[in-house]
Amino acid sequence: MATVAVLVAATATVVVASASPASAATQTFTPVADTYVQSDATSTNYGTATQIVVDNSPVRRLFLRFTVSGVSGTVTAAKLRLRTISGNDGSANGGTFKAMSNTSWSETGTTWANQPAIDGATLGTLGAVSRDGWYEIDVKALVTGNGTFSIGGSSTNTDGAYYDSRESGADAPQLVLTTGTTTPPSGDPVFVGAGDIANSGSGDSATAALIDSIPGTVYTLGDNVYDSGTASEFNSYYEPTWGRFKSRTRPTPGNHDYVTSGASAYYSYFGSVAGPSGRGYYSFDLGNWHIVSLNSNISMSAGSTQEQWLRTDLAASTKPCTLAYWHHPCSPPAPTTRRRRRPARCTRRCTTTTPTSCCGATTTSTSASAR
Repeated sequence: MATVAVLVAATATVVVASASPASAATQTFTPVADTYVQSDATSTNYGTATQIVVDNSPVRRLFLRFTVSGVSGTVTAAKLRLRTISGNDGSANGGTFKAMSNTSWSETGTTWANQPAIDGATLGTLGAVSRDGWYEIDVKALVTGNGTFSIGGSSTNTDGAYYDSRESGADAPQLVLTTGTTTPPSGDPVFVGAGDIANSGSGDSATAALIDSIPGTVYTLGDNVYDSGTASEFNSYYEPTWGRFKSRTRPTPGNHDYVTSGASAYYSYFGSVAGPSGRGYYSFDLGNWHIVSLNSNISMSAGSTQEQWLRTDLAASTKPCTLAYWHHPCSPPAPTTRRRRRPARCTRRCTTTTPTSCCGATTTSTSASAR
């Protein structure tokens, strides 16, 4: 007997192929010290400034120190997160970040004249950065457990990149560590993802940190970036976090992606994995599941091109289990939420029919209303 499961837009939805409980955990640390130095102010200390800077005219270098404690288990991911300030237009070069051997430099005493050497291995490089956005550097090569760690940043570009310092409060730099993994039984497929994903906040980094430790195929449920689905938003918000899963992602578009005409930035960013450009619906097989990604932003009515394609696609499938996902929920939004377009047809078959077991796989999901 064939089984059908449905996913619609959610802030956090996970479909896993086994009932094994997740064992991954994340911990976030803020710097115990940060500052920058400037070549034309050799005796000035910037340890109490609300920003840290990398630049090449004048030359500015930033320094960060983190103390990690209370971590147990194997560190499987370590991300340095920096937020660009809101009062600057960004930079074409966000800087190069390296490990440092000196972990005892003084936040309030470091100047250009006595700055510590940025003498370790390169951890990562940021490309173009925009104002008021979070950016991530993989620092797992340096941070492997408890201890004190220093990171230095510099730039060869004369257009400086300005980041919030620890003195800025909520937008302070972060070191996000993930320990443990979620490993399914060998051979079972994993399908994991979310919707309403990326903006200038920190939610996308938090969910990305969870997925770092989960293998398998990643899906998106639309509204991939806020607010307008522009190329700049994809590059500034999605790419630094969920962009690292791009090669294993199967996306679907949402209404915010379509704020940009024809969702052109969405199709350009994801390329062929998003289905034919401008169409946005496609299917693929994963283990014993036939999976269909639908586009609820275009016509889904009886007789529409998409509906006719779906009939043909389902008829051709030989898999015993089928799962479909799209952005808009079947049911109308609650009175307190924004009105939005929803699928024209919502039959009994597309209500939440989530099997407890199918073809050796267990599916679990949690969902919340899409924005």
